[in-house]
Amino acid sequence: MTNTSSSQKQKSLLRILAIAGLVGVIILIAWLSVQIVRVAPAAFSSLASLAEGINQYEESAEDAAEPLSVAANNTTIGSGETSVIKIGDVDATGVYTFTYTCTDDVVLFSVNTDGNRELTCGTTYNLDENTIEIEAVSNATEDRNVSYEVGFKRLTDDTAYRTGVGSIVIIATGDESSDPEGQVAGETTDSEDTEPVAEVVTPAPQPEPVVEYVYQIPTSNPNGIVDLETSYVGVGDSSGLTDSLEKNDSGVLFFEVKNIGTKTSDDWRFTVSLPDNQTYTSERQLALKPNERATLALTIDTDDDTSHTFVVRIITDEDRTSANNSFTQRVQFTD
Repeated sequence: MTNTSSSQKQKSLLRILAIAGLVGVIILIAWLSVQIVRVAPAAFSSLASLAEGINQYEESAEDAAEPLSVAANNTTIGSGETSVIKIGDVDATGVYTFTYTCTDDVVLFSVNTDGNRELTCGTTYNLDENTIEIEAVSNATEDRNVSYEVGFKRLTDDTAYRTGVGSIVIIATGDESSDPEGQVAGETTDSEDTEPVAEVVTPAPQPEPVVEYVYQIPTSNPNGIVDLETSYVGVGDSSGLTDSLEKNDSGVLFFEVKNIGTKTSDDWRFTVSLPDNQTYTSERQLALKPNERATLALTIDTDDDTSHTFVVRIITDEDRTSANNSFTQRVQFTD
């Protein structure tokens, strides 16, 4: 009887110890689970950030090593002519940039539908798109090679992280240093050698052009192309053409615009550089059908200079080529 009671006590003690051990294991497992939950998110987050940083660094290094492609439709132009520069596409959010190196006697202008804007050399300009049309104005007697740089700048960058370079040759306007007719050897003329001093003047009322349209059985192809071409006709007065204009007098500049394409153009405008250092911009002109031309007569006022170089440019929204949209003509002013 005594042995049986002792055996039962031992079994009860073992059961109690087993239950206590099981409870302890359960508590240990629960504590370890809590610690793992606390530490795991931070560890995974750190590993993810590290992987993302390595990936971004590799992508940035790969992009930075690749130069930006750039191409111009005209790499050789004369003063008053234009060239369209196309920059390669970049699969990122940001802006394209343009700048050019300072070159003696050469200034570049950005061509826009609302007028040209002078671009200061050495200054970086942000572009609205990956294309810019530039016009060159040169007074040099020798050809000039103008270097330019394009770039792409992301919204988080202070400077462009991808760049490309190119150059355009500006053809010389010609040597204007020859002696004027009747000048005695050894004499000098003030008008040719003296640099003009810019004066602040009140802009004069812009002259109204006289437009004459000549029709040559025009027919339009809706699938064709538009190609406006402008050319110099001459100067003179209402009675006809002359070889030159008188100083400090009124005269007329004659030129024509013709659609040599196969499709009717949109409305268009033109600009003319005047002797008083102003630029005349016309109202919108009527559309031209294929082979249709407009002969324009613009009244101008001359000054004391011996000559003036007129730059006439056509502004149009659609055109096959811009190479024939402008011309430059020097006109003599006589006493």
